[in-house]
Amino acid sequence: MLTFTLRKAIFKDLKKILHVQQLAFLSEAQSLGDFSISPLTQTLESVAEDFLQNEIIVAIDASGKVIGSIRGKRKEEGTLISRLSVAPKCQKNGIGKSLIVAMEELLPSWRYYLFTSSKNYPALELYNKLGYKKYKQEDYSPTILFYHLEKINTIVPENEG
Repeated sequence: MLTFTLRKAIFKDLKKILHVQQLAFLSEAQSLGDFSISPLTQTLESVAEDFLQNEIIVAIDASGKVIGSIRGKRKEEGTLISRLSVAPKCQKNGIGKSLIVAMEELLPSWRYYLFTSSKNYPALELYNKLGYKKYKQEDYSPTILFYHLEKINTIVPENEG
């Protein structure tokens, strides 16, 4: 089992976050037949904007290397979770699950929501195990379908923003 720790991202992590994101989303782009998806085309400047506008948590391996990340942002309609990324060689070690749980703890909310492609079976399985349910689907293009998923908290957190 891979040893890792979680912490809030710092500015010097951004280049590594983008690299892991691009590696992680490459297989999804291949399954979709579309290499223009935003996680692959996002620039370092755009990641820096995300850093200023979102909470970002990173997973760090024993050597200090960034091996995963997740973004979260509290909005009126709940907490948006996005860009869950785990380095392909590190997947299936509980990192994705840990990142989601950590973000839910960092940003308590009555509702968490996210989206992923209908063909991202590993992500859909993970989200399902964590209690996320599909509430909407959306045609992104003639060949790409996105599922929007949500998880409703039955107990509204006291410290929700």
